[in-house]
Amino acid sequence: MEMKSIHDMFTLVFRNYLFNVPRFIFNCIFKGIQANSYVLFSEMFIPKYRSYVGTMYEPFWALGVIWLALIAWLIKSWRWIQLALVLPTILTLSYIWLLPESLRWLLINGRYEQARTVIKRITKFNKIPVPDFEPENVIIPGISTENPGKRTFYTPFDLIRTPRIRKHAFIAFYIWFATSCVYYGLSLATSGWKGDKYLVFFTGGIGELPAYLLAIYILSRFGRKYPLFVYYLIAGAGCILSVLLPETDKSGKDISIGRTVAGLIGRFAAASTFSGTFLYGAELFPTVVRAMAWGTCAFFGRVGGIVAPQINYAGKASGYTKMPSIVLGSVSFLAAVLVLLLPETRSLRLPDTIEEAEQIDISGGAINNTAAATENEMGIGIYNLGLSPEENLSIKL
Repeated sequence: MEMKSIHDMFTLVFRNYLFNVPRFIFNCIFKGIQANSYVLFSEMFIPKYRSYVGTMYEPFWALGVIWLALIAWLIKSWRWIQLALVLPTILTLSYIWLLPESLRWLLINGRYEQARTVIKRITKFNKIPVPDFEPENVIIPGISTENPGKRTFYTPFDLIRTPRIRKHAFIAFYIWFATSCVYYGLSLATSGWKGDKYLVFFTGGIGELPAYLLAIYILSRFGRKYPLFVYYLIAGAGCILSVLLPETDKSGKDISIGRTVAGLIGRFAAASTFSGTFLYGAELFPTVVRAMAWGTCAFFGRVGGIVAPQINYAGKASGYTKMPSIVLGSVSFLAAVLVLLLPETRSLRLPDTIEEAEQIDISGGAINNTAAATENEMGIGIYNLGLSPEENLSIKL
């Protein structure tokens, strides 16, 4: 009997180990892929198109939720579901050859031969002449030209070393936390709805798709700051009203539909905040630390996802079932206030260095930003190429 117990315990631990360790490694890799891919796409486009590219990322999340519901309904076995979801990702290996490296990153790190190749590829695709200049002559404010190719290593401490970036970082960390916490908190609440679990999950994805599609227009037309402010207010109000609205009227008639509608509107708004926070994560920080900053923001977003079920559990354990929604609403309201302290970045060229990022003020303007100049058909930003002013050329940055 004792041997059987030991055997059963060993089998349980071994099986959990085989499942949890690869799962942990996969999640770490996935977040790295997400951060780098989003930053790469944001650096490939000028401000005119950056909003569209950044927000079109999210509808595919909703499509993934819909796809997962269909796959789970058809297959049932979690092992085969995992395989069905993972196998298509093999196609993404082709991105190594299909996607160019960030030209910003190459120039800042002194990889001039690769930069030449990327510039030729960009000009060929856009059917325009190759600019007549040498990448070695590009002077980027804040980057030393005395040791070309010498790389400066940055750490997460660079996100809090200078005052303006530090302020932006702490606010960004919180709004990412709030976005995930409120979204997953409301998602867990709706997952408890009665009905077929596959249909409920599928319906959730269908409901989020319009939110992401509408965010493409809103964030492109009205910027980041004020749409996010409104989204957080609506999400917070939806959370609180979903538990404070009456369930019956004076005659005893069921009117709980009001709570359901408030919760759905709150989730709609909470889903929309992802598009804005993703854009802010890329636009507030300079190229030299952008991927690191975006990844750090995503970390705090995961913390929010971890905290959300604990808030719901605390409400059940305490017997005060309204508490989770009130807490989530308060978290969202605070995010609405804090986002007003961030600059508007819709029309700004992406900063490349710590010095440039420090020059972005709360109104969204760049202070003495010598690299932020005019756009032309090739791209954005006139960098000092070491030539006379009339010889300076715009390169696609």
